[in-house]
Amino acid sequence: MNDIWVLSVKTSLPGKFFNSNDATTIFTAFDSFEKGRAAMRAELKKYAFSRNAMFDGNGKINRLSQYIITMDDEEAEQDDEVLTKEILSAIEESLKLIFEGNDISLEALDEGYYHDWLIYMEFFGIGFAMGAHNDSDQNNTYNPDINTNMFSMQEEKDYYMYIKDSFGQNDDPAVLFMDLKKVSVN
Repeated sequence: MNDIWVLSVKTSLPGKFFNSNDATTIFTAFDSFEKGRAAMRAELKKYAFSRNAMFDGNGKINRLSQYIITMDDEEAEQDDEVLTKEILSAIEESLKLIFEGNDISLEALDEGYYHDWLIYMEFFGIGFAMGAHNDSDQNNTYNPDINTNMFSMQEEKDYYMYIKDSFGQNDDPAVLFMDLKKVSVN
C-alpha cells in the first residue's frame, strides 16, 4: 500500500452558490504531506486574496466583516458565553493569518462556546466551528458554516476548511470547502 495526499476543493468562487450547478470540485493528489499542505495553502490564499463573492481581496470574508460591524455588545456584560465583537474580530484575524499560510498560536483564544442568539462559535483547541444558533428564529438567513482545523498544519494529519458565508444578508452565499486527506492506494 502506498499513501498519497488528496486535496479536494469544492467552490462556487468567484461567484455565489445558487444551486449545485454553481460549484465545481477539483481533486489533486500528492506523494507527500508537505506537497499537499503547500498546495492547500496556495489554493486558500489564491481565493482569500482575490476579490470575489466571498473575500475582499485582503484575506477577510466580506459578510463576516459586515456582521462584526453590526454587532451589538450590550449583552456581553450579562453573560460569559456571549459572542462579542472582540471574540469574533480575533477569529477574523486568525482566519486571515491562516489564509496567508501561517501556523498560528491559539493562546489568545479561549476555548469554549459563544453565541449571540443568531450564530454560535465554538473554539475547541485545534480548530473552531461557527453556525446558526439553535434558538435563532432566523436560521434561513443566519446560517453560516465556518469550520477548520488549520490553525497549525505542522502535524501530518487530515485538514479541512469549510466556509459558507450566510451571515443574514438575505442573499445567496458563496461556498469554499477544502479537504486534505491521507489515502492509501494499491
